[in-house]
Amino acid sequence: MVLFTWCGTVSREVLSPGGFAWGGCFAKVRLGTDLRTSEIFAVKEIDKKSYEPREVEFTIREVNIMMKITHPNIVNTHDIFENVSHLHLVIEYMQGGELFDIIADQGHLSEQRASQVLRDIITAVDYLHTLGVVHCDIKPENILCKTKQWPLMVKLCDFGLANVIDQSASAAAGANASMSATTGTPGYVAPEVILKKKYGPPVDMWAIGVVLYVMLSGRMPFYGRSDVECLRRTANGQYSFPDREWRNISDDAKSLVRALLQLNPEKRLTARAALQHGWLAVPEQLSTSPVGNDLSGIHSSKRKFRKLARAVVLVQRMRDLGALAAAANGAAKSPASGAPSSAGTSGPMAPVQAAGLSSTTNGDTLASTPQLHDAINVSTASESVSQNA
Repeated sequence: MVLFTWCGTVSREVLSPGGFAWGGCFAKVRLGTDLRTSEIFAVKEIDKKSYEPREVEFTIREVNIMMKITHPNIVNTHDIFENVSHLHLVIEYMQGGELFDIIADQGHLSEQRASQVLRDIITAVDYLHTLGVVHCDIKPENILCKTKQWPLMVKLCDFGLANVIDQSASAAAGANASMSATTGTPGYVAPEVILKKKYGPPVDMWAIGVVLYVMLSGRMPFYGRSDVECLRRTANGQYSFPDREWRNISDDAKSLVRALLQLNPEKRLTARAALQHGWLAVPEQLSTSPVGNDLSGIHSSKRKFRKLARAVVLVQRMRDLGALAAAANGAAKSPASGAPSSAGTSGPMAPVQAAGLSSTTNGDTLASTPQLHDAINVSTASESVSQNA
């Protein structure tokens, strides 16, 4: 029985009329209408022939995870079907698009609204961690909204890098350190991943800390003029709260950022603990006045090297990154905690256009040394525009 009619293909670079685009190098996104209810869905069409066997394994894992999770702050997967050449994922249609695009169009954000949005994100992550699922790639592109109207209904999407905690490994190494694959997006990836240490759910909380920092200030917390410098600052937890962007932001908000960008994953706030933090627990008591920072630069159209390819990282292609991380770690001794540091943060703060998105064909993920260099390095012209914004 035919359940869907197709409304045209959405390419990687062009948004649909509803403001939503989703897909990668080997996938297209179509809008499908349920003939029984007239409800519109997003249908991700994956070309199986274009995938390497290892990538197919990632796809199967992603599908298995998506079918097991149901939460109001996670994009729902309604159905999955396939033919000889393609796999079709029938997914909830998020007409509002990316959270950061909505904020950028508005230009400013109050702490109260930022708190409400972040609480939804962390609530979703708390649910995932309860199930033993680690997202591993939380970033602006993977935070979508049902509509553009406030209060926003915020949802996490894209489980292409997600993994399930190995219970046997967890028993031996601890629940916070049972994974080892080098995956993630530069700028949002946690220090323990860069340093090729065992990791677990705390990597998601680190990424959320970066998202919060950007959402309030319009800038990236970690930035370097070379790949090694960027990795070193991330690995050592070197960031600061420049007065220009942070003078009107509350101490409670800064406290939460510090607790999330805690270098030691064992001391980093869990999702459950973060929900009890004063800045998140009672958002009604926070200021409704815009913070004052110009957030127009966090729009997806202004992020440098934006790629919507599927985020799949093959471990065997990451060997160069291990040597790079070792060089970054050896160049500076790690501090005892993840507290803000002024060390190595001289000069202008990183513009969001330098969000560390990789130019690799596998998507906006960690890449080998030359690819990572291209992704992190920011042209003087782009930086000048951002600093003058």
